[in-house]
Amino acid sequence: MNFRTFERHIITGEYPPQFGGVSDYTHIVAHALANLGEKVHIWAPGNRPETIHENGVTIHRLSDHFNLRGLFELSQGLLRSNPDSILIQYVPHAYGFKAMNVGFCLWVKFLCLRPLDVMFHEVNFPYGPGLPLKYQIMGRIHMVMAWLLGSSSRQIYLSIPQWKNRLKQVISFDTNPIWLPIPSNVGESIPSDESKQVRLELNIREDQILLGHFGTYGESITRLLEKIIPKILNQHAEIRMLLMGRNSQQFTNEFQNKYPDCAHQLLATGGLSSEKMLAHLSACDLLLQPYPDGVSSRRTSVMASLAIGKTVISNTGPLTESIWHEYPIVELVNGTDPDVWHTRIESLLADPSRIQSIGQQAKEAYQQFFSLKNTVSQLRLDSKSVGNVQRKKRRIAFVVNGTSTGAMGQRAHAFASLLKDRFTIELFYRNKRNLSSIGQLMHNLHRFSPHICYIFDMALAGVISSIYAKIRNRTKMVIDTGDAIYELAKAIGRSSLGRYATKLLEKVSFQIGDKIVVRGRYHQKLLQQIGIDAIWIPDGVETDLFCPMDVTALRQQYGLEGRMVVGLVGSVIWNPKQQSCYGAELIEILHRIPNKNLHGILIGDGSGLDYLKQKCREYKLEDRIHFLGYIRYQELPRYLNLMDICLSTQTNDIPGQVRTTGKLPLYLACGRFVLASRVGEAANVLPESMLVDYQNAYDPEYATKLSERISYILQNPSLLREGMQNRSIALKEFDYQVLGQRLGDLLEQLHGY
Repeated sequence: MNFRTFERHIITGEYPPQFGGVSDYTHIVAHALANLGEKVHIWAPGNRPETIHENGVTIHRLSDHFNLRGLFELSQGLLRSNPDSILIQYVPHAYGFKAMNVGFCLWVKFLCLRPLDVMFHEVNFPYGPGLPLKYQIMGRIHMVMAWLLGSSSRQIYLSIPQWKNRLKQVISFDTNPIWLPIPSNVGESIPSDESKQVRLELNIREDQILLGHFGTYGESITRLLEKIIPKILNQHAEIRMLLMGRNSQQFTNEFQNKYPDCAHQLLATGGLSSEKMLAHLSACDLLLQPYPDGVSSRRTSVMASLAIGKTVISNTGPLTESIWHEYPIVELVNGTDPDVWHTRIESLLADPSRIQSIGQQAKEAYQQFFSLKNTVSQLRLDSKSVGNVQRKKRRIAFVVNGTSTGAMGQRAHAFASLLKDRFTIELFYRNKRNLSSIGQLMHNLHRFSPHICYIFDMALAGVISSIYAKIRNRTKMVIDTGDAIYELAKAIGRSSLGRYATKLLEKVSFQIGDKIVVRGRYHQKLLQQIGIDAIWIPDGVETDLFCPMDVTALRQQYGLEGRMVVGLVGSVIWNPKQQSCYGAELIEILHRIPNKNLHGILIGDGSGLDYLKQKCREYKLEDRIHFLGYIRYQELPRYLNLMDICLSTQTNDIPGQVRTTGKLPLYLACGRFVLASRVGEAANVLPESMLVDYQNAYDPEYATKLSERISYILQNPSLLREGMQNRSIALKEFDYQVLGQRLGDLLEQLHGY
């Protein structure tokens, strides 16, 4: 069957040859959509009505800047075409009337055809106490304009997630806004020899450091650059700094007048074509990109560098999204303090291999989160539905009782990535431990209206909000739990009221849930005994990320060359009932084995950390153990590969027996030798040589047993090679590729595909 070509009309306040970030963005997106077979029409301001055909894109110039005549021409054009979709690229200042074109927004609200989508590049000019009256008025008018546009749209797109909080002040969302990061507007690839040619033209030696900055040199940015650049250049006479982009030559002249001592170290390009700009960016070793409001996904000056794998140092700010903290995309500085910047720049300059590593990770992150391909794929979802006779994808809400960076957040993200082609999945996180989180989750589920709620961890906020969705929309519920939560509450010494509430939550969850997923086989067996048919989907691991790797440089950094390292990862939470915490066995092992060649590593933090450090001081172990604190998920594999022996300890009671524990698959995938208590999932998958007996809920002799086993390994280090065999266990039992297929089949079966 032949379907007609999808026709999309894009309304924008600027389009080439007009300058501006929205202009460049609209141009590359329009041509990408046209290359995929869409009919794309652009409506943009001009001096007179004209139509231009440009490589598959039809550009309609209006006779004014969205005044009455221009809006009349736009209305007539849309009526003639009757497009499948209209997309507005919105930033207030782009539509004239001194950034307050309320008439345009009223036209959108009452006269524009539907379906209509809006991409908010910006929402409003900031307003608040202390600002001039004209800014207060402008900011409030912008919020009215945002309401007129947002309340008219089928789908809202955001250049950064933070705009959602501003829009929530005036809009009750029918559908969840979609974050649509801004890709590089100068391209995403470059021939390998171009950068060498640029360095030759600039007279930069191969071994000479070339710093760079790309932007348009507004006052707020140049103030920051003037605080950062001089000290670096004065301390490193051989370094050169390349300033790229419009107005770079003007800023260079001003800078050289103020700082004549380093004037010869500064170079400027002025405005360049996209190809030449990429070539000059590629020639730089390190890009310095400070922003007063922080790095964010709307900063195309950063995206251009990330796209070609260049290392960028930038800073946090009020508009910085969480993804910049969660993934190693840029070298992230906290704020704009020049001293902090200088320290971080010096650190990078002293470690060229780290600069190269960050650049490679940046390129991978760009392709995963920010590339033009991702933008176009999201926009294309509506075009695929026109005349489509295929089955619609079911909406699945992943409700995570925790943050995006926690263990359940990582599990949810992994499953969502694997199942995105089979389902429409939205992730909702409980970021606070209070009743407001329940209301927020209920609001999100109300708007998304999912067919299935999949709850990660059995906790109050996720369960209550999903029950609401079940009652309102007949949504199916799946509860994914890794703990026997009532038994765990008893083990950690919760109050009688707390234990009663936990038992009630567990009972209600089992009765109301349409399916229960457990992460331990013994847990599955226990539930079967009380008539609950649970599905086993254990804790998983991304085996392409967690794998054996050479960490010689990291060992040298921590002084671990020639040492045997025993370590663990986890939350160091104080247990008042046992008067101990996770990780205590590591300290006891080092105390019992006075061998200076045995060192320890503990990754994680929590309320028990001070206790462990005090124990180390008592035992005089400070020089043999490293407390590394929180390590980002993407960086964790390197640090796991520092460990020769990984400890995985579970108590031999119901809370321990039902668990897989999320750390075990990570250790296995990295090919580490594991010493685990003979409890839970570890007892099912590990060889006998890696299992240690553990008695009851607390075994005071366990540290002694571990010490005896590790002493033997110290005398026979070749035993550690057995750890490499663990990777095959991870691939077979815990790889998310395998588990994702199992979960996808369960969800399809549950909804009656």
